[in-house]
Amino acid sequence: MDTNKKLRNFYDQQIAEWPGLKDGITALEQVQEKWISLSGDNIQIQYNPLRKINVTAKVVDAVDSGSCFLCASQRPKEQRSISFEKSFLILCNPRPIFKEHFTIVHNDHRPQSLKGFFDTMKAIASKYTDYAVFYNGAKSGASAPFHLHFQMAPKAVFPICTAMGFENDFAGAGFSRELNNEKVNQDLLNVIVWSDTVKGLQTRVFKRKAHRPKCYFDNSFIVSPACVELGGVWVTVRAEDFEKADSEILKRVVSEVSV
Repeated sequence: MDTNKKLRNFYDQQIAEWPGLKDGITALEQVQEKWISLSGDNIQIQYNPLRKINVTAKVVDAVDSGSCFLCASQRPKEQRSISFEKSFLILCNPRPIFKEHFTIVHNDHRPQSLKGFFDTMKAIASKYTDYAVFYNGAKSGASAPFHLHFQMAPKAVFPICTAMGFENDFAGAGFSRELNNEKVNQDLLNVIVWSDTVKGLQTRVFKRKAHRPKCYFDNSFIVSPACVELGGVWVTVRAEDFEKADSEILKRVVSEVSV
């Protein structure tokens, strides 16, 4: 059995064993979707009120391991894991944006930082070739900036992996050097990695200048861009924002948060 199928089987087993995850998957059936064109690419808009906790999460730099929901002592007893290498565990996300939405957590309670772990992202994407692996910086969409983690979901759900207008991997050795030399602000960073059947391993790096756009703070359009949004799936948590979302609003949001 290949690794992708093993991972899918693990997810299905967790749905059967863990009521909290089953509830999250059931809630996905109520998610509304629409598509718009943004700079020539088809972008999905979701209305997913279950994600409100994540979208509106306050940036908390320090939480001890006794209060951290990603630490073993605080995770639900039904939440099982798959080990990756020696330092990470693959978990099912109980508040999913997609079916087969995983969180990949470091065994130790340590702050969100990609330094020293970019190769881990690439290794995960190389092993689970049906999936995209993504990293949100502490001030770029991470809802748990106090505990190092990645996320993973099927690459087929991301327009950036399937149809958006990118040609080749532009984040190779140069980006690794920037990380290691601390020339990039890791708090203001989003990274997506996946394996393309033709072009090989692909990486998209989004450097940020702000965590959230002005419309978030004036309550006119509640959105908190992270990898999922920059990858082509914009999550809204209010019905009015889902209805009004269009290319002009999203262009403005991107211009306000991206370098």
